[in-house]
Amino acid sequence: MSAKPSRPKPVTITLVGVILIGTWYAGQLFAIIRQYSLLLALNITPDPGLRLVFAAIWMVLFWGAAAALWRRRSFVTWLIPLLLILAAVYELTMLGLYVLVPVNKLSWLLRVWLYLVTVLFAFWSLNRSPSRLYFSQKTAQVGSSEQ
Repeated sequence: MSAKPSRPKPVTITLVGVILIGTWYAGQLFAIIRQYSLLLALNITPDPGLRLVFAAIWMVLFWGAAAALWRRRSFVTWLIPLLLILAAVYELTMLGLYVLVPVNKLSWLLRVWLYLVTVLFAFWSLNRSPSRLYFSQKTAQVGSSEQ
């Protein structure tokens, strides 16, 4: 019986990170649901309903990507970095268009740097040689060995 290959540590770190990002958006979803009537009364832009939909979409996408990574689907090697780029663009756009208080340059630089490092780490961890080998190996079938 051949043992199931162990997941490389950088892939595990990426998996935990993707789960945590999905959880962050789940928290946003929960907070918007709880404060929906208040946000409507305050006439907040963008519309709270739109923010609610986007939080739900991001939550489902990140948790779906985490599930696909858990199941060793090879398409996550490009999907997760793409999702991280799109989420970064979404967050920076929301910050740039709808925050009324000016955000200082250092804060912008820190956010962009954090998003860039996250995307580069995810891309590196999912596309290096041990990771490619991990995604290409077939899982061992339970009970298929001869005794």
